[in-house]
Amino acid sequence: MNRIKCAYRSFFRWCIDAGHTTHDYSISLRLAKTHSSGTIPICLEEIDVFLNTIHTSEDPKALRDEVLFAVYSFTGIRRSEALPLKVKDYDPVSSILLLNHTKGGNKRRQPVPGRPMETLDRHINVLKGRGGLRDELFLFHGRSPEKPLSKRQVNARFEKWKILSGIRKQLTIHSFRAGFATHLYHSSKDILMVARAMGHKHIKTTNQYIADDLSLMHKAVEAAFGYKSIMC
Repeated sequence: MNRIKCAYRSFFRWCIDAGHTTHDYSISLRLAKTHSSGTIPICLEEIDVFLNTIHTSEDPKALRDEVLFAVYSFTGIRRSEALPLKVKDYDPVSSILLLNHTKGGNKRRQPVPGRPMETLDRHINVLKGRGGLRDELFLFHGRSPEKPLSKRQVNARFEKWKILSGIRKQLTIHSFRAGFATHLYHSSKDILMVARAMGHKHIKTTNQYIADDLSLMHKAVEAAFGYKSIMC
């Protein structure tokens, strides 16, 4: 129903802008509040299986794909931030990715943990070995080195590896970002730091990515109110 209402509102806004009418007949339409279930986060075990499936395959694009999805998994950056990356945007000395194309329009520096660094360095060496503009090469290019992978191409590669690895069917590419936020929060318990790592301006947005973990809640409650913690 909300989609239908949005379609009506968009239609009448176009009618007004095009001069077909001076009155917005959809002005009284209000969207209903709905509960969003959020994106399902991928777990660390699934990431291991997924990346290992790529690594042990004989696919000619395996190294590129392994690096791409490892970057998604362990930096939490958006797909729109990863695809425009060039070789020059990675600083191997400080282990930093410079994100020039962010959602908010502001450049951001994103730390790269040790786990994907070796594969990333190897991938860059392969790219540089092919000659060309070297530092101007896209980290994740398709058939043409001058053009990055498209979102459609990345989706196709993800679906291929998801099927081959046997991870949950309901997972999406966005599950890497949700998984990053969830695991980082469970490790740090610092939602402000997680929000910064995700490039969010508001904590409310970050909360939508963090999956509830009843086991953590149970441990916290037990620690606070268990028999051994009760003191007069």
